[in-house]
Formats: sequence, structure tokens, C-alpha cells
Amino acid sequence: MLVINTVIGFLLTPVILSHIGKDGYGLWALVSSVVCYYGLLRMGVGSAIMRYVSLNDGRRDATAVNGTFSTAMWIYIAVAIVLIILSFAISKPLAGYFDQGEDFRVLLVYLGIASALNCPSAVLEATLRSRERFVAANIVMTVITIIRGLGLSAVLFAGYKLPAMAGVILVTSGIELFVMWWIFRIHCRDIHFGVTDVSVAHVKSLLSFGIMAAVLSGAIMLRFQYDRIIIGKILSLEILGIYSVMATLLVNFRNIMRATSRVLNPRFSFLDGRGDVRSSTELFLRSSKMSAVLSSGICLLFMLAGPGFIQLWVGRGFESGYPVLMILSVAYMIGQSQTASSALLAGFGKQTILAILTFAEAAISILLSIFFAKRYGLVGIAWGAAIPMLVFQGAVMPLYICRYIGISFVSYYWQCLAGPWILTLSVLGVVNIFGSPVQVAGWFELIAMCIVVGFAYGLLSYQLLLDKYEKVLVVSRAAMMVKKA
Repeated sequence: MLVINTVIGFLLTPVILSHIGKDGYGLWALVSSVVCYYGLLRMGVGSAIMRYVSLNDGRRDATAVNGTFSTAMWIYIAVAIVLIILSFAISKPLAGYFDQGEDFRVLLVYLGIASALNCPSAVLEATLRSRERFVAANIVMTVITIIRGLGLSAVLFAGYKLPAMAGVILVTSGIELFVMWWIFRIHCRDIHFGVTDVSVAHVKSLLSFGIMAAVLSGAIMLRFQYDRIIIGKILSLEILGIYSVMATLLVNFRNIMRATSRVLNPRFSFLDGRGDVRSSTELFLRSSKMSAVLSSGICLLFMLAGPGFIQLWVGRGFESGYPVLMILSVAYMIGQSQTASSALLAGFGKQTILAILTFAEAAISILLSIFFAKRYGLVGIAWGAAIPMLVFQGAVMPLYICRYIGISFVSYYWQCLAGPWILTLSVLGVVNIFGSPVQVAGWFELIAMCIVVGFAYGLLSYQLLLDKYEKVLVVSRAAMMVKKA
């Protein structure tokens, strides 16, 4: 799914920009950011479904499984109705707030209804995954993503603009719901949807489990979506369009790091259940080092190849966004090195602390971004996001984690984080001595440069940063991947 989404986004972005321009792309990003906050109304029920359907399957309690599914579905149907009403109600006032016209209102209504259709789809998908039907769920989402990309391209090449794009999202959301229900009926024939299975007890269990997941999700959403809204309000849609192109690369950066750390949450929970502090600490330290190595490598490529890639990808006219990419790449290198820290807190049931830290970072980011945006424009937005990320992810989170598991902050930094960061800065320094390859003649030169830099960084990381056990682990995993391929 990650690969498919990345490839489609890579192919689709220049098509959208060439047909609707930076202003149109900025408007699309602004409305999409507003609609993202609709997810808060789902109250984390999706994660609770996976918990309780799996739990009750293990207990062979079919009544409880049906009750969980039916209750969750009715909750999300109610949420969907609220979202539709909300979209119509706020579309005009928000359009006025952002000084936008009819296109904003139409986009918000269409995308709001699409978000409402995604609510029951989310229940079906979560139930499939709780039954470990990951392949079926992934196939559906992959097919829908491809259809959506083709649909957006078709309406743009046909000469239609933003409302038609929103219509494609709406139609494909309806198709997703239909297909997901069809696949659900194939793989979950024993689960039935009805009114009589709903109970107050199921409502309480779903909401009590999901509410903290919703709070954490809201904090993360606030932290990574607020910038577009501030740019759309204080600066301009054209600047937002430029920023959104840079943000696309950073979103992929974050998605890669999240994908590599998903296996850690259940493992930390398992070790916590056994009370195995030593193994938890060892896993945390090794995972932190690997996260730092990977995030530093991605940052290195962004710093060296980012401007050239953007120029080849979407063309000229985005140069004002290059400093933003540089500033946030370094901040993301620091922040995404802490994926193991987030996984440990979640696995140990410390979501409250994680949510508090994330909310605090988001709140300070918003205040700084508003302050800096009025004085320094787009670069000010970048610094407003980067400074709190550097402070919280680079200092506050490690300090708390080290104190919580009882290790030295200095030794943690030196053993896990300092090496990859110093190596990245060293490689950047050496490359800049010979001239930074921001300007490239074509894709071949860019890819060749990325391969050379990536290989050099990987070899140096392997030789200088990894211990004997980690080297064996990397080689065995690489051999396994080659064998599967």
C-alpha cells in the first residue's frame, strides 16, 4: 500500500499542478486539511474494533463479536450523518473565513460526504483486519487508490477542474464502501449487522478503548496539518501550493518511518506483559539506532537530491520552497529518529504521556508558525514547525524515555543517535566541498547520484555504526528479502 500510494502520488502531482496551477493545488490542500480533522469524530473506534473482535473471536463468543461489529457500525453511521450535516453547515462560513468562493464550498461538501462514506468502510476494513484478512483489505484499498488516481487524471485531461476532482473522490469512496462490504460478506459470513446486537456495554467498551487512541490521533493530526491552514489564511493559496509539494516528500518520509516501526508496538506490549525490562531496553536501543540510521539517510538524500528532484518532478517555479525542505528535513531527521520511543510508550500503555507531549509540541508549533509567518513568510512556517520538533523530539522525549526505563540520557544519545547524525553532516560536508548537486541535467544523473550517495552512506553506517550482532541481523534480513524477491 505504501509503495502504491507513493507511486500514484508521484505520478499524479505534476498532472494536477499542470491543470489547476499552484493556486488550485493550494486550495485542494487547504480543503483536504480541513476535512482531515473530521477524523476526530470517529473517536478511535476503529482501533477498538480490532481489539474486541479479535478478543471475542479468541473466546469463541460469536454474540460479542456481532455486538461489537453492529455497535461500531451504528456509531459510525451516526458519525457519517453528522459529517454530512456539518459539511453543509460550515462550508459557507469557512469559505468566508479563508476569503474563498464557490469552489471552496463545493470541495468541502463533496469531500465531507466522501469522508462520511469512509466511516462505514472503516468499520468493515477494521473487522477484516481483526480477522487477519490483511491481504483482502489491502487489495481493496490498492484497487481503489488506482481507480481514484485514474479518475482524477481522466477528469483533468478532459478539461474539468476542482469540483470534478472532488466528485471523483466522492464516487470512489462510494465504490470503496460497496466493494469493502462485498469482500466483508465473503470473509466474515458469520458476522451479522443488526439493531438488536447493539448494547450500552459495547458502546462503553468501544469508546473507552478508542478515546485515548482518538486523543493521540488528534494530537498527531493537529501537529502535521495545522501548517496548511495557517498558510491558507495568512499567506496565499499559491504559497500553499508550493508548500504542499515540499510537504508531499516529508509525508512520505514519515510514512516510511512509521511502516518500519509498526512491528515494535506489539513486541513492546508483549515484553511489558512478561515484565522483561532488560529485553525491552535492548530492543529500544537497537531500534532507536536503526531508526536514526534510516531517518538520517533519508534526510541526506532530501538535502542533496530534493531540489533537483522537485525541479524534474513538477518543473520550475518552486524554488521558494527549497529552504522549507532543507529546514524540515533536518527537523524530521531528529523527530523520526524517535519512532522507537513512540512505539515503546504506546506498547507500555503510556499513550497519555505521548498525547500530552504531542499536543504541547503542536500548540507551540501553531503559535510560532503564526508569529513567524507574518514576518518571514513560508520560511517562518518551516521554522515554526521545526523548532518545537527539535526541542520535543530531540530533548524532551528522550529525557522522559531514558528516565522511564532507567538509562543514561548521554549514553543513549551517544550510542543510538549521535553517530548517524554526525555521519550525515559529514557526508553533506564532503559533497558540498565538490559542489552540491542541486542542479541536475536529468533523471539519470539524479538517480545515479542517489545510488552513489545512498551506497556510500549505507556502507559507512554498516562499518562505523553497527555492532557485530546488528551487522549479522542486517545481512540476514537482506538475504531474506533477496530470497523472497
